[in-house]
Amino acid sequence: MHYQLAINEQYAMRTSSTGIANDVLVVVAERGTGLRTFSENVAAMFNRGGADDIREGPNPAMQLVLLKFFFLVFSRRATADMFYPNDLKVVVEILLRELADLPRDKAVHRQGYLQVLRNLLLMSPYRQQGKYRKADVRRALETVWMDEELDDTTRAVAEQILLDCADVLE
Repeated sequence: MHYQLAINEQYAMRTSSTGIANDVLVVVAERGTGLRTFSENVAAMFNRGGADDIREGPNPAMQLVLLKFFFLVFSRRATADMFYPNDLKVVVEILLRELADLPRDKAVHRQGYLQVLRNLLLMSPYRQQGKYRKADVRRALETVWMDEELDDTTRAVAEQILLDCADVLE
């Protein structure tokens, strides 16, 4: 799994400037929910904060790699259905937990979690699967938006998500 995430990271850094297709996302799009073990393992690693073993504690660098992966997966309809309904619920739980627990000085991570949440709400099967913990998602976004101790960019991202996803969160 580290190999696939590392390759995805390299593609993520190169595709914007070169136009090269991200082969990891191509495979995800082709196989979709046929990648059950991979999607379960990625969700489990995301839950552990990027650590291989829960006893190791969070790995901030791997958290960013995973955030980029989730951002890219949920940014395309062809790949956004990679996760089974229960795994998608786990991802929502992780996003809510991290948004609530992140220290205020982790703006890059918080913005990453917010962007993943935005894409998940807009592109994944979330709305067709009953809008799991919709009220908590809305409350988490409103909390970030109203927290004057957070930087303006993070607050603006939360506000934009509330606007972009108003129909999903009503």
